[in-house]
Amino acid sequence: MTDQLLSSSWAMRRNISIGAGQDTSMDPDMSRFPKPLRNVAATVSIVIMIVGVIGNLLTIVALLKYPKVRNVAAAFIVSLCVADFVFCSLVLPFDSMRFIDVSWAHVSFLCSLVPFLRYGNTGVSLLFVGAITINRYIMIAHHSIYAKVYKKHWIALMLLFCVVFSYGMQIPTLLGSWGN
Repeated sequence: MTDQLLSSSWAMRRNISIGAGQDTSMDPDMSRFPKPLRNVAATVSIVIMIVGVIGNLLTIVALLKYPKVRNVAAAFIVSLCVADFVFCSLVLPFDSMRFIDVSWAHVSFLCSLVPFLRYGNTGVSLLFVGAITINRYIMIAHHSIYAKVYKKHWIALMLLFCVVFSYGMQIPTLLGSWGN
């Protein structure tokens, strides 16, 4: 029963014929919105992309260039900026294109890669924000253990865990274990 629902849902999203013999994969979620609204969404997405790329790059350069501000919090903030930079430079361009043209790219691996990056990066960003919050909490409420917990190798493990956990949770979806 579930397989039938998945296949019928897939068939509805598959190729919808437009015009004389032109076959394009349509996104029914986008096609229900009027073109002017999609153009506004694309414009806002492009502005966010440009501001995000520039802002995150400036933050990364500033935190890495000046040794006075290099501390534990800066390591987490730089990691968050890198994740947001990847999101702004690799995910938002495809979202903008999807708003402008409701047909999806004809390269099949992009249909898997872009959501993988979108959801993986969202998880990484949330975990980094959580790590920053825990860092600040331990520094304020449990200052006596702060130096023991936040050594360079532990910080590297915390950052690595955030990335591996977030993207690792996406692997079953990427491999098609839960459908296409």
